[in-house]
Amino acid sequence: MKSIHQISIIILIVLSSVTNAVLADKPRLAIQEITATDSVVKSARSGSQIDVLNQILQGADTQLANTINQTKRFDIVARSAYKQILKEQKIAASGDVNPNDPQIARAFKIAGAKYVATVIVDNYQDIAKSASFEGGYGQTRAERRTIQIQATLQIYDTTTAVMLSSTSITFEDSEVDEKMSGTSQSGRGTNSLIGRITKQFAIEAANAIMDNLAPAKVLQITMGNITLNRGAGTGIEVGQFWQVFHAGEELIDPDTGETLGSEEVPIGWAQITAVLPKFSKAIAIQNYGINKGSIIRHSKTGLPSNLDPEARPGGSSFSTGVNGQPADTNNSTPRAEQIDPAQELQERLGKLETNTNGEPIKLAIFIRTVAQNVNDSKAEVLETYITSWLTDQNITVINRAEVLNAVSNFTNAGANNGTGKLSMTDVERLLSDQASAAALSRNLGADAFLVATITSFDEDRRDIDDERGTYSNIFYTLDITWNVIDGGTGGSIASGLAQASDGIRHYSGQKISFNIDRLLREDAELIGYEVRLAMANPETRKPTKSAGMIPVQIHIALSDLSIPELIKQENGEYIVGANRYQLEPMACSVLVDGMIAGTAPGVVEMSAGTHRIRIERPMITPVDQFMVVREGMSVLTIPIKLSDEGSRQWKEQARFFEQLKTNAVLREAELEKVKGMAEFLRNSKIEIDTTNLNNLGVNTPNVWLQLLDNQ
Repeated sequence: MKSIHQISIIILIVLSSVTNAVLADKPRLAIQEITATDSVVKSARSGSQIDVLNQILQGADTQLANTINQTKRFDIVARSAYKQILKEQKIAASGDVNPNDPQIARAFKIAGAKYVATVIVDNYQDIAKSASFEGGYGQTRAERRTIQIQATLQIYDTTTAVMLSSTSITFEDSEVDEKMSGTSQSGRGTNSLIGRITKQFAIEAANAIMDNLAPAKVLQITMGNITLNRGAGTGIEVGQFWQVFHAGEELIDPDTGETLGSEEVPIGWAQITAVLPKFSKAIAIQNYGINKGSIIRHSKTGLPSNLDPEARPGGSSFSTGVNGQPADTNNSTPRAEQIDPAQELQERLGKLETNTNGEPIKLAIFIRTVAQNVNDSKAEVLETYITSWLTDQNITVINRAEVLNAVSNFTNAGANNGTGKLSMTDVERLLSDQASAAALSRNLGADAFLVATITSFDEDRRDIDDERGTYSNIFYTLDITWNVIDGGTGGSIASGLAQASDGIRHYSGQKISFNIDRLLREDAELIGYEVRLAMANPETRKPTKSAGMIPVQIHIALSDLSIPELIKQENGEYIVGANRYQLEPMACSVLVDGMIAGTAPGVVEMSAGTHRIRIERPMITPVDQFMVVREGMSVLTIPIKLSDEGSRQWKEQARFFEQLKTNAVLREAELEKVKGMAEFLRNSKIEIDTTNLNNLGVNTPNVWLQLLDNQ
């Protein structure tokens, strides 16, 4: 069985800043390569139109990703470039690329996506009509070319595989080319239609995706002037008419429980007046409550016939809104500022409270590994990484030798003396329960400490055979649990799990090895960030100041063991008296919360609250029990029993006592045995409990005390 390794280090820490704050990610959208159905491809090939179809599909695929990216609403994962990305990762893994280059491609780091969009062309027509006619310059030949495209857009939630939307995209465009007699022309004059169709196809698909997942919204409205969050490159153009909606309550299908979106109530119309790189401007034509956050959609059919495009809502600073209430077209409410998570964290860290003494918070860091397939030495690596992520100008690291020496002083006897196999076994024992953990923190001057445990290191191998050949993807996951424990009470303040994953791709004939250190580094960074964040959170309970010490007088009593009273007569004879004396072992080690706190009988100081107390010494059975120390507790008597060996020796010495009767006169041989018993008690450091001597006559000599004092 592999032994548990651990490393302890004390850190004086003021949690003040985090260099790498984790920022909230935008939702990711994976766009699959635009394709056509088999029947469309077959038809285009038979009609010698396959090259034009491929040109449109490939061009639209690139422009679709670019158009959606212009909206800044999603992080785009273009799956069409998947093969090229994998090729670069393979080159990076070959060893020919500088491994220390921060921009080197790494396998298994391709971003996942919350949504995936597929666009499949299910109808394509490229129709050309030609005609010849006589003109003023002779015979002219004209060609009218029309391209029609119909496609189906489907959007899926990648976690549940549920289809969120299915939309049909249909449009056509035409181009006319006239060639007069006597003129020459290279190429087909209507080919410009292909580029226009490609761009229009991409815009139509992008708008369909955005309308379903992230429709355009009003950012601000002032005196009828609207700002919306769509900019150049997204198909928006000056002069377009857009309808404005109020997003109502969420609609739930009563039969399936499916979310059908939100009810959209039309509240106005607007016309685009300016298109800028990141947003656009519009003027309100009709306003029944347009406000910040209202949804605004492009109307392909234009403005309704009953509305005048030159109309403007009445009122100098507001217009009539929904239910007769004034619409907030003046937008007097200040726009909410976007909160930067890193800035918010820094502000919280800056307000971090110190401990009750006005000093920086002191954390003791304890690191161990219980994962059987992780070498003990990796605990030291993790210690170094965590220390580096927690250390700045406000953090001091105490020399490890001081920690080991301190722990050794606490555990020089008893259960926490250690096994001798590893230098840190003592620390592991001291952290076996909350009381010991609290005591360790108090004795080392720490307000709290962080326990980080390497719990598991898993390998997942996947053998693959595809067009790239035969290879294996091997994934590694390292889990480290952490817990911040209050040094005053032993209770948990904060806890969490850090999980880092990485992998390698193994091709046949390749020799590879995996270094766990990079996973340790990632987990350490996460632990450092999470601990600082937790300790800076105003809702996190701060470490409790240790209570003052209370002196407790401890007596030890050997239960069920006693010796008879012996009385010396005036004639020099010894007789057996009616009283019996209790025995009290001396020099018992008293361990409070796993550390030696003194000896008993004697006074031991303990803080108020719950403690684990243990009594140890040779020849007795150790006693473990919990106790609650309170003000006013002055005396504590703890009963103990002899060990098996102690009982054996006691029986050998005290067997003759069972034969003695009250008032019996001791013979010479029996008196020698009494003297031998006194010697045994003296050597065993066991004394007579004198608390019941008041029951004896004042002038009655105590033979046992005389014998024990007779060194």
